[in-house]
Amino acid sequence: MSRPAPDPSYILRGAHSEVTSLTFTHVAESRGTSAAGLISGTLTGAIQMWDWTTKRIIKTVEAHKGESLLWLANPGDGRLLSQGRDGRLVLWDCSGEDWRQLGWVPCATLGFCRASLLNKNPDILAVPSPVQGEISVISIPSLQILHTMKVQKTQGMCMSLKLTTCQSEKDTLLIGGFENGSLALWQIGGHDVLHSLALHEESVMALDYNSKVNKGISGSVDTKIQVWTISEELKIQSVKEISVTNAGVSSVTIREDGKIFITGGWDHQVRVFGMKKLNALAVLNYHSATIHCTVFSKDNTIAAGSKDRLITVWDVYK
Repeated sequence: MSRPAPDPSYILRGAHSEVTSLTFTHVAESRGTSAAGLISGTLTGAIQMWDWTTKRIIKTVEAHKGESLLWLANPGDGRLLSQGRDGRLVLWDCSGEDWRQLGWVPCATLGFCRASLLNKNPDILAVPSPVQGEISVISIPSLQILHTMKVQKTQGMCMSLKLTTCQSEKDTLLIGGFENGSLALWQIGGHDVLHSLALHEESVMALDYNSKVNKGISGSVDTKIQVWTISEELKIQSVKEISVTNAGVSSVTIREDGKIFITGGWDHQVRVFGMKKLNALAVLNYHSATIHCTVFSKDNTIAAGSKDRLITVWDVYK
C-alpha cells in the first residue's frame, strides 16, 4: 500500500494576488521580529515579507508599478533583488525597517524569463536584456554590465536561465532554455553559444542545474521532464526523460545538496524526485491553481507559491 500524500506544515494566506516568486531570507527587521523569514512577490508587483515565527506578513512594498514580479533573490548582507515586468531589476537595502532602493538596471519586459544569481558568488547575476537577442551578466552592487551573451535567432525568446559553475568550478557557465525547446550553454567571458541541444518539443518553461552532482532538470508545456548533464568538453548531454501524468511544468528547483529536486505544475501539484535514481518520491497536493514558484530553505524546507494566492510550506525529505 502506498503512503498517503503528506499535508503542508503551514499555509500562508494574505497575498492579495497570485504569488509569482519566493525567496527565503535571514534579514532581521529592526522592529524585533524573527530574523528567519520568507519573501514573496505577486502578480501586481508587490513584495511581501513574512515572519517565520508568526507566519504573518510584516511588510509590503509596492515595488514594480503594478507589473508582475518575476523573480526574487537574497544575495546576503541585508540586500534583496527583485525583477519585474516593468523592465527593472532592483537592488534593495532591507537591513532596516524602511527598505531603500540602492539602484536598478533595465531588463526585458517581454516574456517571463527570470534572472539567475550565481550561488558561488552572489555578486553576479544574469538577466534578459532589454535588447532583443541578448542576455546581460551584471555585477552587484555596482549594477554594471560585465558581459553580454548573444542568443541564436533560431532559438527564439529566452524562457529560463541558470548561472552556475561547472563541476570543477573553474568555469562560470550560463544555461538558457528557449522558445524552440532547446538548451544553450555559454562560458562567461565569451559571447557566443558554446553548445546547444534540442531536448523539448516546445518552450522550456523552467530549468535548474546543480554542479555538485552535475545534473540539470528542465520542464516544458508537455508531460516530459528532461534530465541532462554537462560534459568536460562543455556540452549538454541528455541523461533521461521522465514522464509525469499531467502537462505543464512552470517551476524546477534542485536542492543545494543535489539529492532532491522538485517541480511545480500547471496541475496544481508539487512533485518531489530523488536525484540518484530519478524516481518520484511524493506528490504534494494542496493548491487549487498553477504552481508559479518553488524554493528550498537552508534547512531544506520547501515553499510553493501559486496562482491561488496561497503559499504552502512542506517539511518532507529533509
